[in-house]
Amino acid sequence: MARSRDFDEGETLVRVGEVFARFGYAGTSIDQLVQATGLKRGSLYQAFASKAGLFRNAFRHLVEAGEDPGVIADLVVVAYWERASADQTVRSVLDSAVSRLERLHDRPVAEIVFDRLSRRARNGQEQ
Repeated sequence: MARSRDFDEGETLVRVGEVFARFGYAGTSIDQLVQATGLKRGSLYQAFASKAGLFRNAFRHLVEAGEDPGVIADLVVVAYWERASADQTVRSVLDSAVSRLERLHDRPVAEIVFDRLSRRARNGQEQ
């Protein structure tokens, strides 16, 4: 029998997504995810298997739950730039994310993504 989780998965995925949105995929360490969630490394790996699993699940959750459009836009940038070429699941979530952003904004998604890329370039990814 599988043990029930002792944490709120939705809240954990929101926090994980915020870290990936801020630092990018490559720039995010497991230690940062541990700190952001308050969970132990083993709990994260047991629940999500890997850093890639954490990214996929957080991205999907934030898009499906309609979380902060700014975070979703940042995750779209991270997904396109760092993950889509290597991960079919991320590519499929990108379609949902773009659709969600189109419904939430009166601007084309390409403009939103370009603005996010420009902001990252000007400010650097906050470390």
